[in-house]
Amino acid sequence: MKIDEVVNGRVSELQAKQLIYGRLESTRSLIVLDDVWRASREDDLISTLGLPIGNCKIVVTTRSRDVCRNMNAHVYDMKHLSKEESWELFCAFAFSDCDQNLPPHHLEQIAFQIEEECKRLSLAVKTVAASLTGKTLSRDWESKLRELKELSNTDDPIMEILKLSYDSLPAPLRPCFAYFSFFPEDERIDPLYLIYLWIAEGFIEGGGDHVEIGWSYINQLANLCLVETQEEVVDFFFVKSITTCKMHDLLLDLAISISKEGQSAFSVDEAFNKVEGSYCRRILLGKKSIHDEVILCLTSSSGAYSASRLRTLSLSSNYLIENIPAKLFTGMRALRVLRSLGPLILSRDEGSEELLKVEHLVNLINLRELRIGVKHVEDLKRIEEGILAPLVNMRLLS
Repeated sequence: MKIDEVVNGRVSELQAKQLIYGRLESTRSLIVLDDVWRASREDDLISTLGLPIGNCKIVVTTRSRDVCRNMNAHVYDMKHLSKEESWELFCAFAFSDCDQNLPPHHLEQIAFQIEEECKRLSLAVKTVAASLTGKTLSRDWESKLRELKELSNTDDPIMEILKLSYDSLPAPLRPCFAYFSFFPEDERIDPLYLIYLWIAEGFIEGGGDHVEIGWSYINQLANLCLVETQEEVVDFFFVKSITTCKMHDLLLDLAISISKEGQSAFSVDEAFNKVEGSYCRRILLGKKSIHDEVILCLTSSSGAYSASRLRTLSLSSNYLIENIPAKLFTGMRALRVLRSLGPLILSRDEGSEELLKVEHLVNLINLRELRIGVKHVEDLKRIEEGILAPLVNMRLLS
């Protein structure tokens, strides 16, 4: 059984419990639940997951002490780096281009002070140090120290330190960083697909090869420790290439916060709450169904979620089993990206269901990237060369 079989409705919750119980009842198991936010009693958790009592040990990672208290769990606090470990890590990133990763004499004292301001938190140490790589002028280091000292008395210094790294980014990289908020936590993202999304959004403009510029953006974010990348050997010459990228949970929280501040992105998950103020340009619909309220907001001529202003619409794979009214796409003339994580089903007439009729998308004249789960190459070619030929801005269809 795969998780997506449960998520997409191919396996019922009862069947999933039976399968889990059958697999685990005769063996001792370790269950790891990563980054849990909602508090739940341990016995409720065992019942919900269908786990055989006594055979399982559960490890929970969380940033909430309420979760630990509610589960009556033994708490193990993650310890900060030692002074030596923190300094070694700082030097490895800040002075990677220096002999033995050691600071030049004129920067040694201020480097010690900056490292201390990072509170021995590994993510803060790495991001601050990486932002100083290659900088040899004392005034650049003094400026960074002043900025960090101003943050020392804030309620959440680690988040403020990370925000400082974001603020230091070149202008073209900022929307690219914030765009990670549009992906689920811990998702490993295809970097080339991400680059095509950036291009479709208009984040990469001007002359030159846009894909090459996109790769340079990913490398810059990785070098600044704002994005984690994974490399693999991709050919017979043992050349390594970036195959996936993802964002640390805290950095993802920052990206989400930045997107919400500008109301440039909004995720509809368990509840649909209207946000007052500026309109929203990007929406991720993660629910198992599109409620009438959401459709009403998207199809209205005004409001924060007016379809006429929407630039990106992303639908979760749960929509594989749902009806999506054709009117949802009416009036989305500014839409640049339409992404479905599963084959899209569109309802044209009340009471009828059929696979997505891409004819409905012909009026999306600004559409640049369309991912709708087309399974056969012949269908893809027919759609690209025939039905969607009028969409002259289209750059990626899959």
